[in-house]
Amino acid sequence: MSAEVRTFAFRFLSFAPFVAALLAPTPAFAQTPTFKVAWFNIQSGKGEPALAGHTSTFSDVSNCTDSTQPMNGWGVGFVQSHLLKSVGGDPKIVALGLAEAWASVCGSPENVRKVLGWKSRTSERNGVAIVAKYGFAGTEEWVQLDTSLNPNPADTMWVLRIPVCLDAACSQNMNMFAAHWYSSGTNKLPSYDRQAAQTADFLKRAGGSVPHILIADLNVWDGTTAVCSENPTNIGLQRLRDAGYVDAWPLLHGSAEGFTGMTNRSCGNPVGYVWKRPDYTWSPSNYKPVSISRWGMVTPGDQSPSDHYGLITEFPFPDAAPKVDATAPTVSLLSPYAGQTFTGGSLTISANATDDVGVTKVELLEDGVVTKTLAAAPYQTTSGIASIDGTHTIGARAYDAAGNVGATSEQIFVVTGPVITSSDVVLYAKNATAVAGSWTRVSDAQAAGGGRMYNPDAAAPKVTAPLASPANYFELTFNAESGKGYRIWIRGKADNNYWGNDSVWIQFDRSVTAAGAPVFRIGTPDGTWAGVEDCSGCGLSEWGWQDNGYGTGVLGPLVYFATSGVQKIRIQQREDGVSLDQIVLSPETYLTNAPGANKLDATILPLTTSAPPPVSTTEVLIQANAPAVVAGAWQLTPDAAAANGAAMANPDAGAAKITTAFAAPANYVEYTFQAEAGKDYRLWMRGRAQNDYWANDSVYVQFSGSVDASGAPTSRIGTTSSYVVNLEDAAGAGVSGWGWQDDGYGAGVLGPLVRFATTGTQTIRIQVREDGYRFDQIVLSGEKYLTTAPGALKNDTTILK
Repeated sequence: MSAEVRTFAFRFLSFAPFVAALLAPTPAFAQTPTFKVAWFNIQSGKGEPALAGHTSTFSDVSNCTDSTQPMNGWGVGFVQSHLLKSVGGDPKIVALGLAEAWASVCGSPENVRKVLGWKSRTSERNGVAIVAKYGFAGTEEWVQLDTSLNPNPADTMWVLRIPVCLDAACSQNMNMFAAHWYSSGTNKLPSYDRQAAQTADFLKRAGGSVPHILIADLNVWDGTTAVCSENPTNIGLQRLRDAGYVDAWPLLHGSAEGFTGMTNRSCGNPVGYVWKRPDYTWSPSNYKPVSISRWGMVTPGDQSPSDHYGLITEFPFPDAAPKVDATAPTVSLLSPYAGQTFTGGSLTISANATDDVGVTKVELLEDGVVTKTLAAAPYQTTSGIASIDGTHTIGARAYDAAGNVGATSEQIFVVTGPVITSSDVVLYAKNATAVAGSWTRVSDAQAAGGGRMYNPDAAAPKVTAPLASPANYFELTFNAESGKGYRIWIRGKADNNYWGNDSVWIQFDRSVTAAGAPVFRIGTPDGTWAGVEDCSGCGLSEWGWQDNGYGTGVLGPLVYFATSGVQKIRIQQREDGVSLDQIVLSPETYLTNAPGANKLDATILPLTTSAPPPVSTTEVLIQANAPAVVAGAWQLTPDAAAANGAAMANPDAGAAKITTAFAAPANYVEYTFQAEAGKDYRLWMRGRAQNDYWANDSVYVQFSGSVDASGAPTSRIGTTSSYVVNLEDAAGAGVSGWGWQDDGYGAGVLGPLVRFATTGTQTIRIQVREDGYRFDQIVLSGEKYLTTAPGALKNDTTILK
């Protein structure tokens, strides 16, 4: 729903006496054992007119101020009357969460606050907001949900967190979350699943172990049959349940109906009655509500304050006694990633740490030795360990004030001399170099390297043959030798241990038969499949190893490779609902025996050390998660939509645009790469502007050895000369999500080419022009992308490898 920007003159109409009565002094909340929170999709305040045969006092229009024209429910005071009666009239309610409450519409957060006479309200993002009776005890925090799979990714969805005061003195407060999910189209189910997973992660991170509440319009609902020509959307809610949250309505009312929308459609029973439940109240399983009820209800078919009913949920006050903090911080490495191979130079160690109370320090470790201790984010340092041959362990430990410790570590490989390729190839699925469609990386403590690749169960039919151009797949690279037969093994598990969720198609870029004929090739409808269940009726039980044969004791065909060196494996969808964490290709150790058990397996094999792919000096790809130097406000930030799950970000601090690059900037990031002298390169960056705002979308780019076409130095580090990458293509063109842009400005305009004075190692420096910008990939292309961008300018999902 959209509405043009207007200025609304709020009118109480005939409600002044009612307002005065409702706002009369009430007993102090601190003396009351419970409090309540309300939720309402206010539908912009328009109201829902009655069906034919029922009286309507307002129209389905946006107008609420011009009495000479038809007015909506807000304009005639109908929506306000329900707000005052049900929300303002209950002295226990301390907060009202809102959806579809855009700032420019009748039912804006500010107008609702004025009606109720309450103290505070948050800002709103795409209609989501919270209004508080006694105010807030801290600042608001927002998480933007992944809508990249939606037909309109720019229609953003959000989760808001803010501590709400529970009494007039704000002697107690509680974190409250408000959210709105939405998706449609062919990717509806995986999109909802992504939004649900992000919401659950945010709740766990920002809510912690103390009481907190989620109130939301999630637009998904459980069911088995279609109602009013709409099928139930049985996805997303289980994410919250698995994260330890309880749904207030069935907890307190069992199977009794809890419908909150949609009203006054020409269906329902009776006609006009609500017929699904998109609105919810959730809380941790150790903090349960004591009551929940609906409000804004009307006789079916009558005019209604919205097409949703609202919710009012009652909770006990949180225990005021001091609590023992027994929850350890959560820490993860952003770079380097598990199994990464280095050939010299330096690397950046970067970690992300969170805690339910607060992180006091983070230690970064190299081979078990603490090399850096940091008291505040960003938790990162530059290391020279990438020049020391061998296998190394990079770790991070996070501490809180109570002395709880969270730790993580990953193995990396440094090979600066000749490389001996291991015969057995062990790949961790989470290290995929390309991920497409519904496949996603999922954190999992029981999986290799702490993660798995997961293709959510969307009840899709089995794909009976591999696809030459699949929508859903992931890829990894490895080294193998020609002339050897490799046995393929996967370790996987099926959702709900169901045999229809346990198999994948496998292809390679250079695979051949023993006789040398191409087979199982990427880009063809030929492949070999592997399923975790050993035979028909054998059953499944959590993690298990299986090859590409089917039947007890049956081994599948071996795979050979046409040439020695770097190979590519592609895993594409056969049945959804499957997870993989390890892939093994073995010509020796596991040629006839599986690496582990077929059921209830706990085998984690060490990653294979193998030769790194040859470094291209024609097509240069720089990933944001492997910087050489990070200075000032730049920080490596977790981002599920970015390459390798992290972006280099410079947060919006409201700073003015920097009109010229600095010779000695305070805020910059650097990377090293290999390039050729005299070759023309096109510079591309994949970036994103905070809040999709055009003034958060540009950077200055400099190099250590760049020259112009005549060989004169230009755009050099240490000078004020630079290239400019501006995400918005032209004035007024707008930005939306991730996008690829070069150093030109104007629709269809390509910027100057980049050249280098000498062949060899180069340094690129990115410095601030406008803050609020983040990037995940940089390309210098001598051929492939010389005139065409690697991906889309808006709402891009291209991850290069």
